[in-house]
Amino acid sequence: MALSIAGSDSSSGAGIQADLKSFSALGVYGCTVITAVTAQNTRTIAAIEEISSDLIRDQIQSVLTDIPPDAIKIGMVYNKKVIKTISDSLQNVRAPIVLDPVMSSGSGVKLLVDNDLQNYISNLIPLSTIITPNLTEAQKITGIKIRSEQDIRECIKVLKAYGASSVVIKGANFQKNKIIDFLWDNDKKNLI
Repeated sequence: MALSIAGSDSSSGAGIQADLKSFSALGVYGCTVITAVTAQNTRTIAAIEEISSDLIRDQIQSVLTDIPPDAIKIGMVYNKKVIKTISDSLQNVRAPIVLDPVMSSGSGVKLLVDNDLQNYISNLIPLSTIITPNLTEAQKITGIKIRSEQDIRECIKVLKAYGASSVVIKGANFQKNKIIDFLWDNDKKNLI
């Protein structure tokens, strides 16, 4: 069983709905913890409403005490109250945690409050087994402008210093017509 902790996307293109589709396609039973509800379509997000910390905590505990997950994926967390609730609730969980930073939508709407990035870094990155930012998210988290593979290596050093065990940086396009994902595997201590 896999647990997705993320926002709800009414168009089903991202968030909880997309995670459940992916889990199902892979033959994995999926459970969910909803952190925020969005009113969105394929073009824009019209509204975002966060879920209360108490309800997020109760959702997590309900799943953990009855259907312990084999893996956890964390997506949209929205603000520091949600971040702290998730972090506190997962402190003693042994399942691997995939941290997929969600900072803005494809249409540019902010999905993580700017002032709460430091809370994200200090509370969620150390919990993760692997963090999977795209190029834009990696730049925002680390403050490093990525223009080369060496910049990717510098980003990975910073993410590791923040506590990430393994790192995937997605969507590098240093070569024309070629997109590359970079993986730092902490067990093998190398960049793939």
